[in-house]
Amino acid sequence: MAATSRGLIVRPPWLGRIVLHGKTWEIRGGNTKVRGRIALVWQGLALGEVDVVGSFPLTRALFDAHPELHHVPDWAWVAARYANPHVWLLANPRQVTRPVARKPGQVTWVKIEPLPPSPPDTHDMMVEYHDLQQAEEERQQNAIEDAWYNQH
Repeated sequence: MAATSRGLIVRPPWLGRIVLHGKTWEIRGGNTKVRGRIALVWQGLALGEVDVVGSFPLTRALFDAHPELHHVPDWAWVAARYANPHVWLLANPRQVTRPVARKPGQVTWVKIEPLPPSPPDTHDMMVEYHDLQQAEEERQQNAIEDAWYNQH
């Protein structure tokens, strides 16, 4: 990961879906001019790397036409968060586990400082992350189902 000097903060379950499940559209509230290899960071760990290869405005029609690329269950989720949603187009994901320093106030991007190699127990950290990711995915799915039942 020495080549990456920038990390994007991505919460579960989205980080795992990018690295492991083919999510190539990261939906954000505006355009990015960043291109190239970046780390995907959550709670002080870089858990993946990916290439940012483009960015474009997201319309409802594009959203509806490509659910397999963004993995977001409902346009309402996007509309509630972003007035001007954009797709950050990602490619070539790779799973890694490496600690990164995150300074207070860094909300979207993290400047990656050179750090020593990962400790030998990174496998345990990745297993813990996947357990947290699975729990978060289940919580989100339950919230979606609850909201649907409450409306019907």
